[in-house]
Amino acid sequence: MKSSKIFTILSALAVVTMLLSSGTAYSQSGTPAATGAATQAAEPPYCTPDMAMANQAKGWYIPMISKGFQHQFWQVVKQGAFKAAQDCGVGVDFTGPATESQVDVQLTMIQTALNRNPSAIALAALDTKAALPLLQQAQKNKIPVIAFDSGVEGDIPVTTASTDNVKAAGVAADKMAELIGGSGEIALVVHDQTSQTGITRRDGFVAEIKAKYPNITIVDIQYGAGDQLKSADIAKAIIQAHPNLKGIFGANEGSADRLRLW
Repeated sequence: MKSSKIFTILSALAVVTMLLSSGTAYSQSGTPAATGAATQAAEPPYCTPDMAMANQAKGWYIPMISKGFQHQFWQVVKQGAFKAAQDCGVGVDFTGPATESQVDVQLTMIQTALNRNPSAIALAALDTKAALPLLQQAQKNKIPVIAFDSGVEGDIPVTTASTDNVKAAGVAADKMAELIGGSGEIALVVHDQTSQTGITRRDGFVAEIKAKYPNITIVDIQYGAGDQLKSADIAKAIIQAHPNLKGIFGANEGSADRLRLW
């Protein structure tokens, strides 16, 4: 690869809100997690002891369903969820598909969670539209829905904890423009076009480039399902098709991780 090729990467990290419920922290299988396993001593507790005792007495349980497990990002989210659960006396179960392309698997996980009649459910949706019927079921059963990392369409979630993906992607676009000198051909490798993160990171980046950098041309946008190998193969094909390419924007960890090795 020519040294003139410059690649910029965005891994937008979502923040998961504090979940107040009761019980103990649960591992992926639903068994109690080791006390303090995800706790970092330097971090203050999310709840006071009195709050934790009050929550525990209520016996609340919240399943959290992520997009997957293959990225380090989701492991960090899981650690944060368990720490909040331990601090606040909350029962938490953290699950997710093996890959971020398994929408049907995630939908089954949502249904399984709803069948347990949880106190609330937290979801990072792989497909915002496909998840709606199940979330409407949750709403009908008065089960609060908290979206994290990636929201869903409509007003069902009581809150959404995520990066401002449009703004973050705009920052990445500005950095890309700086690195390539304000002109040239670039491309995008995005994780999907069904989740809110995929849509908003793509659209935010494209909008910033079109609004501020008339001499930069986006020659291609491809989708790699957040899979490192697939995204790397897509990027290689884009480079072969566009020999004057100056940069690639990878919209999440899986889209960008292999690019940094080139």
